[in-house]
Amino acid sequence: MSGGELERGGATEALWAHRDRRTPAVAAAHALTGLPTPMLEQASRISFAASAEFEAVLAGMDERIRALPSLLVSSSQRCVHEVRGPVLWSETITARANSFGDEDVFVCSAVTRSYDCAENRLLAWLLQRAGLAFKAARSAMGVHLDPGERRRIEETAASARRWRETPRLRGVKPQRPSRLELARLRAPHRGSSGSSELLDAYHRSHQPFSGSDMAELTDLATLDAHAEFLEEAVTALGPDFVFSCSGGTLRAGSLSWCHPANAALAAG
Repeated sequence: MSGGELERGGATEALWAHRDRRTPAVAAAHALTGLPTPMLEQASRISFAASAEFEAVLAGMDERIRALPSLLVSSSQRCVHEVRGPVLWSETITARANSFGDEDVFVCSAVTRSYDCAENRLLAWLLQRAGLAFKAARSAMGVHLDPGERRRIEETAASARRWRETPRLRGVKPQRPSRLELARLRAPHRGSSGSSELLDAYHRSHQPFSGSDMAELTDLATLDAHAEFLEEAVTALGPDFVFSCSGGTLRAGSLSWCHPANAALAAG
């Protein structure tokens, strides 16, 4: 890459560093590069599966599955000719009335072990998202990868899919944690290395692209436009400006910039 191209790439990296982190990464990348959102979503899946944060989760899966946190859940269970726990007499009387007075019917309170808790739902979500990289690696975005890197990502995605189907996780619904659940996972008494790795991977899933990723995804004409926009923004707003994006347009203070591809779509 020539010196001019390095300079243009540097402007794109600098712009990405000025992004408001509350702006979704794919939406911001779409506004910056003009690439279609579906293609960038595929790129984000590839980047997440290839990340060091997810690799750390995957590396400890054997021990993680053995030590999955669980809950004891009470539920009512209809029993015939046997009692499997404390009898719930009100429910038992109702059940017997519906069984023509059968005295051998009991409704008991049974305690079972459940793995459906916030930490395991997050783990299932991370595995599911990484599993999507298998198809992404074979998409229009994935064909640009080095063959060895594409093979590594496919193997990582396949491994994530296998772990997702382990018996203990099969009944756990993949789900992002709520703010309250995130706070609990960060709490000192939950500060095991396992929870920390899950949280690191979760935050990486929201920030899948680096500045260098953006430079590589951007064509040369757009790199030039980024350099001009960066210079104008620094001159008008100072070096600490922050841009957001909406409708495929970058906005920083009174300034705005729209990629020609996004402008053409909006006009269409």
